[in-house]
Amino acid sequence: MRGLREFVTRLWRDPRGALVAEFAASLPMLLILVMSGFECSRFVLLNQKLDRVTTTVADLVAQEEDITITEINALFDAIAPIITPFSFSPGGRMIVTSVVLAPDGVTKKVAWQQGYGSLTEASKIGVPNGTATLPAEMTIRTNETIIVGEVFYQFAPFFVSNWFSSTPLAQILYHRAFYRPRFGALTTIS
Repeated sequence: MRGLREFVTRLWRDPRGALVAEFAASLPMLLILVMSGFECSRFVLLNQKLDRVTTTVADLVAQEEDITITEINALFDAIAPIITPFSFSPGGRMIVTSVVLAPDGVTKKVAWQQGYGSLTEASKIGVPNGTATLPAEMTIRTNETIIVGEVFYQFAPFFVSNWFSSTPLAQILYHRAFYRPRFGALTTIS
């Protein structure tokens, strides 16, 4: 017991051990800073990728003169390379919607909708043959269509994801993009 006490006393009085003690005291803060920096960078990169997926797929649909379900599903294949290094399969959903002006000239209606992905989120625009919910400043003229791309993604932090499962950090990210078709009306899908 005496040998242990002498050893601890010697370490306590030795100035060379101060650096180790200071490093040990600052290590938890350093780890928190590194992990939070990694999570913030990952969150920003994921949001950029989701925005790119939304705009790319909606824009590609809007470039078509007429479109089929097979062609839209082929466009959904572009999601995986765009979102890399993230994976869209376990927690993502993309919905493409066509919105038209109803014959009454006032009501906006959902003409058709096509979805992709395993997440069960519903479109915030509306359901097929139902009334569409668009931003107030968005107008649709007679015989005009709006193509809306929506992406939902379940974000979970890489570190300590179980700790944040009920906080705003574990959340559904949402992105949308609006395009007017360039060549055709795209009021139907075959």
